[in-house]
Amino acid sequence: MTNLYRVGKGKKSLEIVVVSAPVVNRALLPEPNGTELIYVQKPEGWKRIPLQAPALARSVEIWGPGNRNDSLANFGIPDASGISLMGRIRPN
Repeated sequence: MTNLYRVGKGKKSLEIVVVSAPVVNRALLPEPNGTELIYVQKPEGWKRIPLQAPALARSVEIWGPGNRNDSLANFGIPDASGISLMGRIRPN
C-alpha cells in the first residue's frame, strides 16, 4: 500500500485490492459498509475476504491497463455523490 486516504462521515470502511498480475477483465468490487473488505486477484476471478462482510450498493470498478505496459490495472472509486476518483495500479 502506498497511500491511504479517508474522507466523509459515517462508519469507517476500508477496501484493500490485491493485484498480482495485469487485470484482464473488467470487474465491479462492492465497497464495504462500515467494515474492512479485501479482494484478492485469482486466475478464476476475485476472492472476497470475508465473504459475508456487509457491502454497499456501489462498487469499485477495476479494468485492464490497456496498452500501457507500466501498469497492472486502472480503477474508479465512486463516492456517495456519484463522483469517481480514477487511478491506476503500478507494480513495484
